[in-house]
Amino acid sequence: MKNIHKAKFILIGVIIGLMASSLSVYADEITEYVLTKINYTILVNNEEYQNDELPILNYQGQTYIPLRSIGLLLDAKVDWNSELRQVELINNSIYHKGDYNIPTDEDENTN
Repeated sequence: MKNIHKAKFILIGVIIGLMASSLSVYADEITEYVLTKINYTILVNNEEYQNDELPILNYQGQTYIPLRSIGLLLDAKVDWNSELRQVELINNSIYHKGDYNIPTDEDENTN
């Protein structure tokens, strides 16, 4: 009777050990990144971007900007496409040919 009781404890110990060892595999896959708030100015359409809730961050010399915030400032549509699992940024601005040095049909005909 003592051997059966002892075998139960050994079996329970083995099961708990296997469960604990399988959990540590998932913990090894977690990577942490340390980002810092930038200490320089970001201008969007000649206006300084400032947002304490969504600050612009720096990681290893690279600047990370909240995409939706900047997209809205640039009059762009920012959407999440759940089917394709991707962010889609679409420029909604309407540009007039006269505002930029873009050749028009008339310019091509005069050459």
